[in-house]
Amino acid sequence: LPEMGRSVLFIEGTWDEFVKSRGKKFRQDCRRTEKYLDAAGAWHVTCLGREDGDSNAFGRILEVERLSWKQSWRAEMGKEVDQDLLMLWEGARRTAEEESDFRWHVWILELGGQPLAYALFFLFKDWCFVAKTSYDERYRRLSLGVYLINAAVRELLDEHNLRRFDFLTNLPVIKTWTSLCWPRVTVVMSRGPLSGIVKIASSTKKIKRLRFIFASLQHRLLTRTV
Repeated sequence: LPEMGRSVLFIEGTWDEFVKSRGKKFRQDCRRTEKYLDAAGAWHVTCLGREDGDSNAFGRILEVERLSWKQSWRAEMGKEVDQDLLMLWEGARRTAEEESDFRWHVWILELGGQPLAYALFFLFKDWCFVAKTSYDERYRRLSLGVYLINAAVRELLDEHNLRRFDFLTNLPVIKTWTSLCWPRVTVVMSRGPLSGIVKIASSTKKIKRLRFIFASLQHRLLTRTV
């Protein structure tokens, strides 16, 4: 099997300059998605974070997950919920409470009040991590996940001047944004029969700090569970 890596994106100019650099198809795909959504009804993209209080962000994420392609896969595997997603969410909430440089944000695309796609990002200092994304399987051909990640990257770039993005994986779809790929390291922590996996984002000092934060939180969760 090919070695897994982490696709990373560095944006130097404005969002418009980045879009222009990605070529004609990139622009056409964005317009195609917007055109279909406009014809389908009232739609909007919302960004939620810890500061939004009781926004039921995770509830909306689960609504999308229940209609995603992964739901059929989970049923085949006999899994009712995505344990990795639950771990990420719990770890993000706790980390945001203990680490001032860490934030989580989730972008949600809704059509007629129904969530169709989400993109969960973790922010640590000047790095943005695409932690999790999914979409309603019925709208697969519209590339809603790609469109929503574009909306998130644009907001983080234009409004917060954040220019470093780590996709944490190198799946083929990520070539939409970047072809730069760095190696990925996996650390396994275990206690008794349970084990948790922390995917290290980078070997830089800043990202080592993020790894330590998540490792500490995950270890506490595992200890509490056993």
